[in-house]
Amino acid sequence: MVDRVEARCSAVLLRALQRASRTAVAKFAWHGREQIGLLTVRGTAIALHDLLSPDEIRDPSPAAGPARPAWRMTRSTRPWP
Repeated sequence: MVDRVEARCSAVLLRALQRASRTAVAKFAWHGREQIGLLTVRGTAIALHDLLSPDEIRDPSPAAGPARPAWRMTRSTRPWP
């Protein structure tokens, strides 16, 4: 459960980000690794968006698989409605 000091710090940060209409850069630990993220205001909450480093980004083309087959007409015995 969040104690009063943590809640007060979060409220101060939330109000500061709302008044300035800005985002904040934050360093946080996730799965034993330090990462950099952005803190943004979403309504009455603070959202953390993690940023990827260049070595974490890969080319998506191999994961896309083979190209889809081209469209081709098929014969139908039913007339169009």
